[in-house]
Amino acid sequence: HPDNIDVVEGGRAALTPTEARRARIVKDENGNEVVTVCRDNNFKKEMVYLKEKVDAGATLIITQMFLDAQVFLDFVDECKKYGINVPVLPGIMCLNNFNGLQRMTALCKTRLPEGLIEEASKANTSDGDFKSWGIQKGVEMCRALLDGGAVGLHFYTLNLERVTVGILKGLGLITAEQANICESADKDAKSMVSAQGIVGDARPKLPGNCSLKEVDPLMAKLVEEEKDRQMRCI
Repeated sequence: HPDNIDVVEGGRAALTPTEARRARIVKDENGNEVVTVCRDNNFKKEMVYLKEKVDAGATLIITQMFLDAQVFLDFVDECKKYGINVPVLPGIMCLNNFNGLQRMTALCKTRLPEGLIEEASKANTSDGDFKSWGIQKGVEMCRALLDGGAVGLHFYTLNLERVTVGILKGLGLITAEQANICESADKDAKSMVSAQGIVGDARPKLPGNCSLKEVDPLMAKLVEEEKDRQMRCI
Protein backbone atom coordinates (compact mmCIF):
# COMPACT_ATOMS: atom_id res chain seq x y z
CA HIS A 1 0.00 0.00 0.00
CA PRO A 2 1.37 3.50 -0.81
CA ASP A 3 0.96 4.50 2.85
CA ASN A 4 3.61 1.90 3.73
CA ILE A 5 6.10 3.27 1.21
CA ASP A 6 8.62 5.54 2.92
CA VAL A 7 11.42 7.88 1.91
CA VAL A 8 14.73 6.15 2.62
CA GLU A 9 17.22 8.23 4.57
CA GLY A 10 20.63 7.32 3.24
CA GLY A 11 19.40 6.62 -0.30
CA ARG A 12 20.33 3.54 -2.30
CA ALA A 13 23.12 2.56 0.07
CA ALA A 14 20.59 2.02 2.86
CA LEU A 15 18.49 -0.48 0.87
CA THR A 16 18.58 -4.23 1.42
CA PRO A 17 18.87 -6.38 -1.74
CA THR A 18 15.12 -7.13 -1.71
CA GLU A 19 14.25 -3.48 -1.16
CA ALA A 20 16.48 -2.45 -4.05
CA ARG A 21 14.49 -4.67 -6.42
CA ARG A 22 11.25 -2.77 -5.71
CA ALA A 23 12.45 0.74 -4.79
CA ARG A 24 11.36 3.88 -6.63
CA ILE A 25 14.27 6.20 -7.41
CA VAL A 26 13.53 9.63 -8.90
CA LYS A 27 14.97 13.17 -8.93
CA ASP A 28 13.20 15.99 -7.11
CA GLU A 29 12.81 19.54 -8.47
CA ASN A 30 16.34 20.38 -7.27
CA GLY A 31 17.89 17.38 -8.99
CA ASN A 32 18.41 15.44 -5.77
CA GLU A 33 17.84 11.69 -5.80
CA VAL A 34 14.85 10.54 -3.76
CA VAL A 35 14.50 6.85 -2.86
CA THR A 36 11.19 5.46 -1.63
CA VAL A 37 10.29 1.84 -0.86
CA CYS A 38 8.18 -0.43 1.29
CA ARG A 39 10.82 -1.45 3.83
CA ASP A 40 11.22 -5.15 4.53
CA ASN A 41 9.46 -4.99 7.91
CA ASN A 42 6.43 -3.25 6.43
CA PHE A 43 6.47 -5.60 3.45
CA LYS A 44 6.23 -8.56 5.82
CA LYS A 45 3.22 -6.95 7.56
CA GLU A 46 1.55 -6.41 4.18
CA MET A 47 2.08 -10.06 3.19
CA VAL A 48 0.76 -11.36 6.52
CA TYR A 49 -2.34 -9.19 6.10
CA LEU A 50 -2.81 -10.42 2.54
CA LYS A 51 -2.60 -14.02 3.76
CA GLU A 52 -5.31 -13.23 6.34
CA LYS A 53 -7.60 -11.96 3.57
CA VAL A 54 -7.05 -15.10 1.51
CA ASP A 55 -7.67 -17.29 4.55
CA ALA A 56 -10.90 -15.34 5.11
CA GLY A 57 -12.14 -16.35 1.65
CA ALA A 58 -10.49 -14.22 -1.05
CA THR A 59 -10.08 -16.32 -4.19
CA LEU A 60 -8.23 -13.89 -6.47
CA ILE A 61 -5.65 -11.11 -6.12
CA ILE A 62 -5.44 -8.18 -8.55
CA THR A 63 -2.39 -5.98 -8.05
CA GLN A 64 -2.18 -2.22 -8.26
CA MET A 65 -0.37 -0.71 -11.24
CA PHE A 66 3.34 -1.34 -11.81
CA LEU A 67 5.73 -0.76 -14.70
CA ASP A 68 8.50 -3.27 -13.91
CA ALA A 69 7.52 -6.86 -14.74
CA GLN A 70 10.14 -8.25 -12.36
CA VAL A 71 8.46 -6.51 -9.41
CA PHE A 72 5.29 -8.49 -10.13
CA LEU A 73 7.12 -11.78 -10.61
CA ASP A 74 9.00 -11.25 -7.34
CA PHE A 75 5.68 -10.51 -5.61
CA VAL A 76 4.15 -13.76 -6.87
CA ASP A 77 7.16 -15.67 -5.55
CA GLU A 78 6.74 -13.97 -2.17
CA CYS A 79 3.04 -14.92 -2.11
CA LYS A 80 3.99 -18.58 -2.43
CA LYS A 81 6.46 -18.26 0.45
CA TYR A 82 3.60 -17.02 2.65
CA GLY A 83 1.28 -19.84 1.57
CA ILE A 84 -0.80 -17.57 -0.67
CA ASN A 85 -1.78 -19.87 -3.52
CA VAL A 86 -4.75 -18.15 -5.17
CA PRO A 87 -4.28 -16.71 -8.69
CA VAL A 88 -2.51 -13.33 -8.79
CA LEU A 89 -3.52 -11.12 -11.71
CA PRO A 90 -1.18 -8.30 -12.73
CA GLY A 91 -2.94 -4.91 -12.85
CA ILE A 92 -1.86 -3.21 -16.08
CA MET A 93 -2.16 0.57 -16.25
CA CYS A 94 -2.20 1.48 -19.93
CA LEU A 95 0.09 4.37 -20.90
CA ASN A 96 -2.31 6.79 -22.60
CA ASN A 97 -0.59 10.15 -22.06
CA PHE A 98 2.57 11.58 -20.54
CA ASN A 99 0.93 13.72 -17.86
CA GLY A 100 -1.17 10.76 -16.71
CA LEU A 101 1.95 8.59 -16.48
CA GLN A 102 3.72 11.15 -14.29
CA ARG A 103 0.67 11.78 -12.11
CA MET A 104 -0.27 8.13 -11.48
CA THR A 105 3.26 6.88 -10.81
CA ALA A 106 3.81 9.72 -8.32
CA LEU A 107 0.48 9.05 -6.61
CA CYS A 108 1.07 5.29 -6.33
CA LYS A 109 4.82 5.68 -5.65
CA THR A 110 5.49 3.28 -8.50
CA ARG A 111 8.96 1.99 -9.30
CA LEU A 112 10.10 3.33 -12.69
CA PRO A 113 12.42 1.22 -14.84
CA GLU A 114 15.59 3.12 -15.67
CA GLY A 115 15.13 5.43 -18.65
CA LEU A 116 11.35 4.97 -18.88
CA ILE A 117 10.41 8.60 -18.22
CA GLU A 118 13.02 9.80 -20.69
CA GLU A 119 11.60 7.43 -23.34
CA ALA A 120 8.08 8.61 -22.56
CA SER A 121 9.09 12.25 -22.89
CA LYS A 122 10.63 11.64 -26.31
CA ALA A 123 7.46 9.82 -27.44
CA ASN A 124 5.26 12.69 -26.26
CA THR A 125 5.14 14.48 -29.63
CA SER A 126 1.44 13.82 -30.25
CA ASP A 127 -1.43 11.84 -28.75
CA GLY A 128 -1.08 9.19 -31.43
CA ASP A 129 2.70 8.90 -31.07
CA PHE A 130 2.51 8.53 -27.31
CA LYS A 131 -0.18 5.85 -27.50
CA SER A 132 1.82 3.93 -30.09
CA TRP A 133 4.75 3.99 -27.68
CA GLY A 134 2.40 2.98 -24.86
CA ILE A 135 1.26 -0.02 -26.89
CA GLN A 136 4.87 -1.05 -27.57
CA LYS A 137 5.84 -0.82 -23.89
CA GLY A 138 2.64 -2.59 -22.86
CA VAL A 139 3.29 -5.50 -25.22
CA GLU A 140 6.86 -5.85 -23.93
CA MET A 141 5.79 -5.89 -20.28
CA CYS A 142 2.77 -8.15 -20.76
CA ARG A 143 4.81 -10.65 -22.75
CA ALA A 144 7.39 -10.73 -19.95
CA LEU A 145 4.60 -11.30 -17.43
CA LEU A 146 2.99 -14.13 -19.39
CA ASP A 147 6.36 -15.73 -20.10
CA GLY A 148 7.05 -15.48 -16.36
CA GLY A 149 3.90 -17.43 -15.52
CA ALA A 150 1.20 -14.77 -14.99
CA VAL A 151 -2.22 -16.46 -15.08
CA GLY A 152 -3.80 -13.59 -17.01
CA LEU A 153 -3.88 -9.81 -17.44
CA HIS A 154 -6.16 -7.20 -15.86
CA PHE A 155 -6.21 -3.85 -17.66
CA TYR A 156 -7.03 -0.51 -16.06
CA THR A 157 -8.47 1.01 -19.25
CA LEU A 158 -9.72 4.36 -17.85
CA ASN A 159 -12.48 4.16 -20.47
CA LEU A 160 -9.86 4.35 -23.26
CA GLU A 161 -9.68 1.30 -25.47
CA ARG A 162 -6.99 2.10 -28.05
CA VAL A 163 -3.89 1.14 -26.05
CA THR A 164 -5.55 -1.90 -24.46
CA VAL A 165 -6.73 -3.21 -27.82
CA GLY A 166 -3.31 -2.49 -29.33
CA ILE A 167 -1.58 -4.48 -26.60
CA LEU A 168 -3.93 -7.46 -26.99
CA LYS A 169 -3.42 -7.39 -30.75
CA GLY A 170 0.36 -7.12 -30.32
CA LEU A 171 0.32 -10.15 -28.02
CA GLY A 172 -1.71 -12.13 -30.53
CA LEU A 173 -4.58 -12.53 -28.07
CA ILE A 174 -7.08 -10.96 -30.47
CA THR A 175 -7.16 -10.86 -34.25
CA ALA A 176 -6.86 -7.75 -36.41
CA GLU A 177 -10.57 -8.16 -37.23
CA GLN A 178 -11.51 -8.19 -33.53
CA ALA A 179 -9.30 -5.15 -32.91
CA ASN A 180 -11.02 -3.27 -35.73
CA ILE A 181 -14.44 -4.02 -34.24
CA CYS A 182 -13.36 -2.53 -30.90
CA GLU A 183 -11.68 0.50 -32.42
CA SER A 184 -14.53 1.33 -34.80
CA ALA A 185 -16.90 2.00 -31.89
CA ASP A 186 -15.98 5.09 -29.86
CA LYS A 187 -12.35 5.72 -30.81
CA ASP A 188 -11.34 6.19 -27.17
CA ALA A 189 -14.55 7.19 -25.43
CA LYS A 190 -14.68 10.94 -24.88
CA SER A 191 -16.88 10.77 -21.79
CA MET A 192 -17.49 8.45 -18.87
CA VAL A 193 -20.93 6.86 -18.65
CA SER A 194 -22.38 7.11 -15.14
CA ALA A 195 -23.37 3.85 -13.50
CA GLN A 196 -26.30 5.57 -11.81
CA GLY A 197 -29.68 4.58 -13.20
CA ILE A 198 -28.47 1.77 -15.45
CA VAL A 199 -29.28 -1.16 -13.19
CA GLY A 200 -32.40 -3.29 -13.11
CA ASP A 201 -35.34 -2.68 -15.44
CA ALA A 202 -34.63 1.05 -15.64
CA ARG A 203 -31.42 0.51 -17.59
CA PRO A 204 -31.56 2.65 -20.75
CA LYS A 205 -30.71 1.18 -24.14
CA LEU A 206 -27.42 2.87 -24.98
CA PRO A 207 -25.51 2.56 -28.27
CA GLY A 208 -23.48 -0.61 -28.20
CA ASN A 209 -25.33 -1.83 -25.12
CA CYS A 210 -25.13 -5.50 -26.14
CA SER A 211 -23.60 -8.56 -24.58
CA LEU A 212 -20.16 -9.66 -25.72
CA LYS A 213 -21.72 -12.90 -26.96
CA GLU A 214 -23.99 -10.91 -29.29
CA VAL A 215 -21.21 -8.66 -30.58
CA ASP A 216 -18.38 -11.19 -30.86
CA PRO A 217 -19.22 -14.85 -30.13
CA LEU A 218 -15.62 -15.94 -30.65
CA MET A 219 -14.28 -13.43 -28.15
CA ALA A 220 -17.02 -14.41 -25.67
CA LYS A 221 -15.94 -18.04 -25.99
CA LEU A 222 -12.29 -17.09 -25.37
CA VAL A 223 -13.28 -15.10 -22.26
CA GLU A 224 -15.21 -18.07 -20.85
CA GLU A 225 -12.30 -20.41 -21.57
CA GLU A 226 -9.93 -18.02 -19.76
CA LYS A 227 -12.28 -17.85 -16.76
CA ASP A 228 -12.36 -21.64 -16.61
CA ARG A 229 -8.57 -21.81 -16.87
CA GLN A 230 -8.10 -19.34 -14.01
CA MET A 231 -10.59 -21.20 -11.83
CA ARG A 232 -8.60 -24.39 -12.34
CA CYS A 233 -5.52 -22.55 -11.01
CA ILE A 234 -7.22 -21.88 -7.66
